Formats: sequence, C-alpha cells, structure tokens
Amino acid sequence: MEIKSIIKKYKYNKELSSFLKRLYPLLVDFFKDENLIYNALDNCEIIMCGDISEYARKDPSLYESLSLSDNIDLCGVYVSEPFVKYDKKSRTFKVDYIDRSILINGSDLYYDEVKAVLVHEICHLIKSYNHEFEVRNDVLTHRSGFLRTISIIKKEEGYCSDESSFSNGMGLEEGLNVYTEKLLCEKLGIYREVEDEYLIVYEMAKSLMMFPSENIQDIIIKAQIYHDNTLIDKKLGIGFYKLQDFSDEVYFKTFELINNASNYDEKNHIFKEMCEYVEANYKGIIESMHSHARKRSNINARDARSSNS
Repeated sequence: MEIKSIIKKYKYNKELSSFLKRLYPLLVDFFKDENLIYNALDNCEIIMCGDISEYARKDPSLYESLSLSDNIDLCGVYVSEPFVKYDKKSRTFKVDYIDRSILINGSDLYYDEVKAVLVHEICHLIKSYNHEFEVRNDVLTHRSGFLRTISIIKKEEGYCSDESSFSNGMGLEEGLNVYTEKLLCEKLGIYREVEDEYLIVYEMAKSLMMFPSENIQDIIIKAQIYHDNTLIDKKLGIGFYKLQDFSDEVYFKTFELINNASNYDEKNHIFKEMCEYVEANYKGIIESMHSHARKRSNINARDARSSNS
C-alpha cells in the first residue's frame, strides 16, 4: 500500500504530500496495522482551511457541532458525521455512511505547531476508524480510542437526529493522543509544547504507557484502535477504569478553571492546586493496577508450575 494513491485521490499539494510521505511509515511502525491506517486516510480528506471558523460557517450543522458559536478557537479537528437512516421494514436505525474529514486551522505547514496539530488529528482518525459507530435499537455509540459517546437517536419528521446523553474516557484519550503525537513529532523533528489544559492528563497517560507490565504499550494501542479492552482487563483490572474516570474529572476541571483564570498568576495557582490534587489521589489508582498485575502474575506463575508438574 502506498500513500501516493491517497495523495492523488485528494489532490494534496506538494507540501502536504511530502509531509504525509514522511509521516505514513511512522504511523505504520507505531500502530502496527497498515491496512487500517491506509483505509482511514483513504476515507478522510485533510482540509487546510485557513480559518476553521470561517470554513464551518458554510455549513451551519458543522458550525454548531464544533461549538464555534461559543467562540472556541480550534487549531484542528477530526470531524466524523454518521448518516443514520431508519429502516421501516425492520424498524431499526442503521448507519448508512460516515462523512469524515480533518480540518486544520492554517493554509500551509510552515509552522511546527500546524504540523503537530495535523499529527494529533490523524491519530484521532486512526483510533476512531475501526467500527467507529454502532447502533443498537435507538442507541448510537461513537468510539474514538478510549472515548465513548452514547447518543439516543430520535426519528423526527422523516429524518434521524441524535441527542448526546453521555460520554466518558475523553481525559485519558486526549492524554494518550498527546503522548502519541509527541513521540511521532520527535521522530519528524517537530517540537510543540504541551498546552496547560492537557499537561496533567498527558503526564498521567505517559505514566500508564510506562507501566511496568509486559507489552503494556502494545496492549493499550490495540485496545484503542480495535476498541477491545479484554487484554487491559486482564493486565490492569478495575484500576484502569478508575484511572479513566479520574482522568475525565481532572481534564474537565483543569480545562474549566484554567480557561476562566483572569491572569497568568491565577492560572499558575490553579495549575499547582490541580497537580497537588492529582498527586494525592493518583497513587491509590496506580497501586490498584499494581496489585492486580501482581495477582495476575502469581496466577500465571502458578498455572505454569501446574502444567510442568
């Protein structure tokens, strides 16, 4: 599989084409599934739209879904819109097709910041692509790595709309995506500081990827791209889900407090308090995972002795 055919399909310019050619083998080396990566990029156009806000104004539903009406400044975003239809014969909802795109706030890749954002959003795409949407009865589940968003679908006036009702896993998923972005960017010679809002969940995600358990990084990556936590359950147990919930709490709380800070000193004070809060609560979660890993190791050792006797 060659990235050239995707470049030709979307008529990417020379600058973006060159960058994708450098990035593609690194993505394959990290995620270990070239078929998934190729298909994801082949079914998602990258749009260097100059200004995301102005670009999205052409599509009111896109503008609203990106919360741009709240004046949120986006550097880049992976957009995935499922088209759900109601089958009258079977009386069920089905995902007819998915419209995917990556929007980048910039007209070129001159700055490292823009390149890093593109890497970040491509990683979101890859970790979403496999069975991204699932419909059961009137419930639509959207998966992006460890992030799950549950929506209730409603049939109104001949078309289907959904109302988000619950999501979890965003904090850990964003932290892990920043971790992946930084690893790939380092290999590309790109430097970008982690933004304050993401720094704590990034450090938590980094410690998870460094967890002293065999093949833990590969297990986490596979769980993200295939949306199957079976091996994580065996390795880390309930401690992983405690970490996921705690990461959500920290992520949203940090985001809200820092963005509402009136000055730099207040921002630093909030950040320090959040770090202290995490330090006080994080150890117990990590110990829970260590305890599960030790028990699992003892069970494996006992089973090995039994099979040899």
